[in-house]
Amino acid sequence: MKTKTVGILILALLLAALVLPLSVGASGGGQGSFVLAAVSANEVIIEPTRIEYRSGDTVQDALLRSGFAFEGLEQGEIFSIEDVVDNFCRYFDYTDEQGRNYILETPAEKVGFVFFTVSMNDVPEVFPLLQRMEEYRSMTDGVQLYGDAKTAYRNAANGLRSLNAKTAGELLARLDAAINAYEKRFEGSRYTVRFALTQGGKKPAKATVTVVD
Repeated sequence: MKTKTVGILILALLLAALVLPLSVGASGGGQGSFVLAAVSANEVIIEPTRIEYRSGDTVQDALLRSGFAFEGLEQGEIFSIEDVVDNFCRYFDYTDEQGRNYILETPAEKVGFVFFTVSMNDVPEVFPLLQRMEEYRSMTDGVQLYGDAKTAYRNAANGLRSLNAKTAGELLARLDAAINAYEKRFEGSRYTVRFALTQGGKKPAKATVTVVD
């Protein structure tokens, strides 16, 4: 009887080991993010920023937890963004069955971009530009210090306020080119640099070396 009981326990543990990863994956799945940007007639209010959402969230839910201030959002309206008042329109990269690409109750998982603007012109070409701008902001290789990339990004940000398909494509191409030019700087030969520090002819007990590109 004892041997049979032990065998049942071992079988139960093996089954638990098989089932548990599936259960954890199911409960934690479905999370993701979309890119948010907002401009008024006079300024960039929110530069392209990645907003996380939870499984089951709507766009409205994700915006409410985004950390940005949207007056009227809880009632389904946007009167101001970060205390900037304007006549905002919003566009998503997802269109529902009724042809609407602005419904706040849209499941967040269906949306890749949320763009607030005062322009009545829906410009789908803005989304690749927003993507590249967010990538630029998230890069950790120092590209933000590179003059041409800084200029291209700033021009893109300013251009968000009055876009059409042509200007969106041009701004994206310039930002792409600047980022690629910066990255090519690291494709050449690499050298090892060693520092031998002295202070008063002696090696200091503690020293810090800072290298700036």
